[in-house]
Amino acid sequence: ISVNPQSLEDHVLTAIGRRHTARDVEEAMALATGMGFPHVNMDLIAGLPEDTPEGFRRTLDKCLSYGADNITVHTLSLKKGSRILLENFTIPSAEAVGEMLDYAVRYGRLLMASLPTFILQNLFQSFFVTAEKPHLGFAFTVAAGGTNMVLDVLLVGMLHGGVEGAAIATVVSQLFSGLLCTWWFFTRVEGIHFTRENCVLSAGHCGRLAYIGLPMGFEYSVSAIGAFIMQDAINLLGSTAVAAQTAGEKIRQMFTVPMASVGTAMATYVGQNHGAHRTDRVRQGIRDGCILQLCYCAAAWVVLFFVKGWAVGLVLGDADPAVTSGAVEYLTVISVLFCINGLLMVFRNTLQGLGYSVQAVISGVGELIGRALCGWLAVHSLGYFGICIANPIAWGLALLYCVFMVTRVLKKENA
Repeated sequence: ISVNPQSLEDHVLTAIGRRHTARDVEEAMALATGMGFPHVNMDLIAGLPEDTPEGFRRTLDKCLSYGADNITVHTLSLKKGSRILLENFTIPSAEAVGEMLDYAVRYGRLLMASLPTFILQNLFQSFFVTAEKPHLGFAFTVAAGGTNMVLDVLLVGMLHGGVEGAAIATVVSQLFSGLLCTWWFFTRVEGIHFTRENCVLSAGHCGRLAYIGLPMGFEYSVSAIGAFIMQDAINLLGSTAVAAQTAGEKIRQMFTVPMASVGTAMATYVGQNHGAHRTDRVRQGIRDGCILQLCYCAAAWVVLFFVKGWAVGLVLGDADPAVTSGAVEYLTVISVLFCINGLLMVFRNTLQGLGYSVQAVISGVGELIGRALCGWLAVHSLGYFGICIANPIAWGLALLYCVFMVTRVLKKENA
């Protein structure tokens, strides 16, 4: 959703005819968070009447402190008959507007500067999975998160560093985690030496990594299109359905993240044994992975059966009973079908480990079709229940394709 204050300076809001105050915006953001909306956008306008560069900085700093996922900064555009022009309000100069925009741009530039550290951190996170040391990746991630929080308090809260302080905190925390990972990699892994020969770029390896990795990214993009279509259907069912599904989905994701982690481990395991021509171990890994996922799904269902009401209350707080009931219904339905997602993670990542990432894109098409179909049925016949089963149907269609492809590939290799 979007919460668009345009400014958080009360005298500026009065000048442009807004009937809300900065306090109202703060309460709206708290309500949006309490209702379980996962993504909140805020719009600001640079160059509003009676505003100053200092006032705009205060507004942007406050928006960042609210935790908005996206902040869009526009510049003021006036029509001939605008009340602002007719009543001769004081409009900031072009230079002042430039200062406002420069302040917003500085935050973005600092975050872009953090991309190398972000890539470094994620590169070694993948290595920890391959080396069967995921606990180290978790520990270093926690260290980065703790560093970020401490620096946010210091740079933004105590030193009033504003957007630069928030951006610097993010960059430094990611760099800290990346350096920890690098230190461990070069000091604790046998046979790894930082030599000139090891730093030579290999076009063949780059091409192979791109062939495996890029299609999987594209597959997730295709799957996301289906989520957008389903979201449109949810919106048509009304605000109660939107809030209920959003809260339920947030809790669902918390329980299914471990399934995705098992899938990532499967891709590594299958890739290693496929390279060693150990098809027998690949089959064993698939079997054990499925058993592990099914056991976890059963345990997750039991936990949700007893705590789903409490979990929904924790996310929504004192919300509309209809919203709470809808979120509980969503979790009741989808938790029974967690096993489909668990098995999909095994077979989809097995397909990637076997080197068939391009073919895995088609599984994303299956998810797109499943979500689009359930979205249409929700609007025309099934109602909210159609939204509850949309993800499981999408997972099921993708799973059918992945099982077919994995079975076909393994039979071909045994022939």
